[in-house]
Amino acid sequence: MELNMYGIHWYEQGEDLDVIDCYDKEVEVFGEDDAGNEYTATGMDSCGEVVDIDRDSIECLMSFTKECVPKWAKNKKELYEQIDKENK
Repeated sequence: MELNMYGIHWYEQGEDLDVIDCYDKEVEVFGEDDAGNEYTATGMDSCGEVVDIDRDSIECLMSFTKECVPKWAKNKKELYEQIDKENK
């Protein structure tokens, strides 16, 4: 699994969280940013491939920086503003 979203490189799929139908399910995903902070989130798996990450579900597992946000963002507000710009 390889997916880059929200300034985080998502590289590992964990447990199934909710099976929606025979093609789609919610899964736990793990990733890290350029600063080495580690994250978990809920992802959408469609036909065996993670295609989306729920931004509101992103949680920091291990932080190497004070705020546990990507090093290019000074705070979470800036992070979400940048994410919103990228997705428009």
